[in-house]
Amino acid sequence: MAHKLALLLAVAVLPAIVLATDYVVGDDKGWTINFDYNAWAQGKEFMVGDTLTFNYPKGVHNVVKVNGTAFENCIKEPNNGITDSGSDKITLATPGNKWYICAFGQHCATGGQKLMITVSDMVMGPSANAPSSSTRTNMAKGLDIFLGAILALALLVDLLMKAIALATDYVVGEDKGWTIDFDYNAWAEGKDFMVGDTLIFNYPRGQHNVAKVNGSAFQSCTKEPNNGIMDSGNDKITLATPGNKWYICTFGQHCAVGGQKLKISVSDMSMSPGMQPTPNPTAQSSARTNMANGLAIFLGAIFASFLVILN
Repeated sequence: MAHKLALLLAVAVLPAIVLATDYVVGDDKGWTINFDYNAWAQGKEFMVGDTLTFNYPKGVHNVVKVNGTAFENCIKEPNNGITDSGSDKITLATPGNKWYICAFGQHCATGGQKLMITVSDMVMGPSANAPSSSTRTNMAKGLDIFLGAILALALLVDLLMKAIALATDYVVGEDKGWTIDFDYNAWAEGKDFMVGDTLIFNYPRGQHNVAKVNGSAFQSCTKEPNNGIMDSGNDKITLATPGNKWYICTFGQHCAVGGQKLKISVSDMSMSPGMQPTPNPTAQSSARTNMANGLAIFLGAIFASFLVILN
C-alpha cells in the first residue's frame, strides 16, 4: 500500500519538479544596481516550482521579499524575509505577483535594484500563460502520461505478485507421499496445476526417486530419455512452463508394477477458462482464473486510455 501511495504522489508532483527552472536573476550581471530587471523578466514564464537565484557580493546587497506597496516605495517593511548570503535561492511555491528589493541604502529607489514577477500555476490553461506555456503544458502532459504508465506498471506488478502469491504447493500423494500402490491419476484429477505451482515429492530417501521423463518413457516406465533424476526424499519441482509433465520412480518395478508414476497438465495463467484442462476447477483455480481475467481487462483499459489520450 505504501509503494502505491508513493507512486501516486510521484505522478502528482514529479512533472512540476522535472519542469522546474532555475532563473539566475540578472543572468551574468547578477543582483546589482543600475540594471533593468523589468526588461530581464519580460517574456519569461515563471511557474510554481521554479527557483530564483540572486547572486551578488555578500555584504554589498541583500534580497527582501516585500508586498506591492513596499515595492513601489522601496521600503523593506512589511517584508516576508531578508536574505543576504550572496547566493540566495527562492523557490516559487505559490502563484501570483512577487516583489523583491535590495534594502541597502538607495539601491532600490535610485539604483533600480528591484524585481517584480508574476508566477503561474502549472495547471493554468494556455490562455493564462506566457507564449511559451504551450510547450511546458505539452511537456507536463507528456510527463503525466509517462508517469501514469509507470504507475500502471506498478499496479500491474502488484497484481502479478498477487498471482504469484496464489501459487500452490502440491504434496504429491498428500499424506501417502511418493510411493508404490497408490493411484496418482485419481490424486491429480480435479486439480488445476498452474505455471508457478510446486510439486513436492516426499519419500524415504534411498527407497524411491523422481525422474522427469517424456510421454513415451512414461508409458513404458523407462528412465531414458529424462530431464533429471532427483533422490533427496523431499524433491521440489516448480512448474515453470505449461503443458503435460510426466514423472516416474526408476527403482526396480516401482513404475511398471507399483504404479509409481504421475502425469499432470500445467496451464498458463494467461489461458482463458475454456482452455483450462480440468472440467471442474476448484475454488482456488477459479480465483486464479479471475485474477488472469482481471489482468487482461486492466491491460486493455490502459491501452484504451492511451489511445484516447493520443487522439
